[in-house]
Amino acid sequence: MTDDLPAVIAAIRGADHITAICHESPDGDTLGAALAIAIIAERLGKQAEVVAGDPIPPFLAFLPRVDRVRSEPRMEPDAAVIVDGGDLARTGT
Repeated sequence: MTDDLPAVIAAIRGADHITAICHESPDGDTLGAALAIAIIAERLGKQAEVVAGDPIPPFLAFLPRVDRVRSEPRMEPDAAVIVDGGDLARTGT
């Protein structure tokens, strides 16, 4: 994983539109990571969105910007990051 980190950083820096995708049945790990990616991207001047196909559990409503999580993507990303998922099937796609 750490071998891929420079490539991930370069992809995020090179993108203008970034979508962070949570796994199905989102928990604190996937939401926290996706929201952090979106916040960092926005601080770098990028447009970012977080997508979770399943509803956010009410006990995670305290997370910053959780109210901006979407059930479907609204933009065409230059880079998409799947967080806390071992394979694409866990995103619900």
